[in-house]
Formats: sequence, structure tokens, C-alpha cells
Amino acid sequence: MGRFDLQARDALAVADAIGSANIGLWGYSQGAWVAPMAATLSPRIQFLVLVASAGVTPAVQMRYAVAEQLRRGGHGPPAVERALKLRARLEAWIHNPTPSDAGRLSSDLAVARSEAWWSVAFLPNELPDAAKRAAWIAEMDFDPVPVFAATSVPVLAIYGADDAWTPVDASVEAWRRARGDAADILVVPDASHELRLSDGRLSPMYEERMLGWLSSVA
Repeated sequence: MGRFDLQARDALAVADAIGSANIGLWGYSQGAWVAPMAATLSPRIQFLVLVASAGVTPAVQMRYAVAEQLRRGGHGPPAVERALKLRARLEAWIHNPTPSDAGRLSSDLAVARSEAWWSVAFLPNELPDAAKRAAWIAEMDFDPVPVFAATSVPVLAIYGADDAWTPVDASVEAWRRARGDAADILVVPDASHELRLSDGRLSPMYEERMLGWLSSVA
């Protein structure tokens, strides 16, 4: 995805086109990084509703997600450990692409491609070139906490307690550090990243809380 600043300006362009005096943004997953950024760039944005708003860098979020996807896919601790170590090596090499490490890392990635867990490890088939490394760093090192802290509008952040993509506890803590009690936070029991329950229904608690909060704010 990446280019969160560009996407924030895109959101503001839509807000300008609407022309309403009272506009809020609903951001989901990575969109919950973009929406707060847009709110810091324009007074037109009056409130934010954020679903699965990760309070960690994309790099940390993906480490969590990879581990969860492997575990939930039935892969044991050795597979999780191997995938995370390989990801850590890749991240280190992207930041410091030494030729001496490139050959071995490239070989280990090639071997890992034959593993049953490869499709949920979200690793590249080959080492990225300079342009792709720069794009990786720009996206994966993005720290959302200063953006959270820079927001001054009302915020409702909603999480599913059973989120397999976003580290909920760390994200709630990030919002508390950034905005204290000024951010309204709801963690929905047994709900997924998409705020769906085990039977596939969208959580009624999410709908009720969001509609009630919007009525009080907007």
C-alpha cells in the first residue's frame, strides 16, 4: 500500500469535493493510518472512526500478523520461528544491504518458497532492488503514534479482541499514550479484524456503539 501521505491528500480532495462543513473519516486497517493523517492536514475533518487502527509500525504489525496467520493456519512453533527470523533478516538487509549477506539470504528465501507456510509469510520471492528497498522503508518504518498525538478531533477507535492482523493491546496503549482519555476506545469481545463474530455476523456492539457515538459527535 504505502504512500500514506498521498492517500491522506486523496481523502482530503474527496472531502473538499463534498463541501460539507462537518465531515468525518472512517478508516479501516491501514486506512486507519491514513484517516488520522488527513485529520492533521485539514480543519475540514471533524471526527474519526477507526477500525483496527494499528498503533505500531507496519513492520511490527506484519511480524504480529505473520505469526498469527501461521499459528491459525495450523503451523507449529518451529515454522513460526523460522518465518519470523527470515523476515527479521530481510528487514535488516533492506536497511543495510551488504553484498556479503545477499547471497545467503537470497538462497534461504528460495528454500523457504517450498515450505507450506510460504504463502502466509508475506516475504518477497527475491531480494528487492534499491527502489523497492526505499519504498519498503518508507512504508514499513512509518510510526503512527506522532500522527495520533497530532490529531485534535474526536476519535472512536474500535478493535476486535480476536484480531489476527493488528496487535490490539499495543495499539490501544499507543492511542492512550497519544491522546489519553480523549480517544474513545472499544474492544469488541470475540470479534475479528473485520469486527465479525465467529458466525460471520458483523458485531452488533460495533454497530450500536458507532451509531451512538456518531449521533453524539456529529
